[in-house]
Amino acid sequence: RLGRLGVFGSVQEASDFIAREMAWGKRPQFSSNEVAKDLEYLGGVIRPSDGAEDESGVNLGPGALKGLDLLRSEVHPELDDLDDQDAVKEIIHWLHEFDSDLKWMRHLDVEQALCEYEKYMRYSDPKRGISATQV
Repeated sequence: RLGRLGVFGSVQEASDFIAREMAWGKRPQFSSNEVAKDLEYLGGVIRPSDGAEDESGVNLGPGALKGLDLLRSEVHPELDDLDDQDAVKEIIHWLHEFDSDLKWMRHLDVEQALCEYEKYMRYSDPKRGISATQV
């Protein structure tokens, strides 16, 4: 693909290509999202951002969606009025305002952070699901 058409224009484009052409199993879009996000960090596979916010965002995986739901229900109910991609854009805006050292945060980074947040919350409170003693 890279030899014929060059680098992907976005993580979303790479993810969709991988799901269509290379993935298999029950959840090809999820595994494709994970591969595309990892490839984005390598360089030379996905066109680097010009610093402007990528309006298309990334496909939010199940963990990220659960993390976003937790934020909406427990911390930031004002995100309820926004669709998922706009909520991620708002989170990025908050992070950039909170600390100028976080200007590097993008959709990809917030998607992964939301997934990790959901796992942390699930492990930290056995009432939410699995606990560290069950692993």
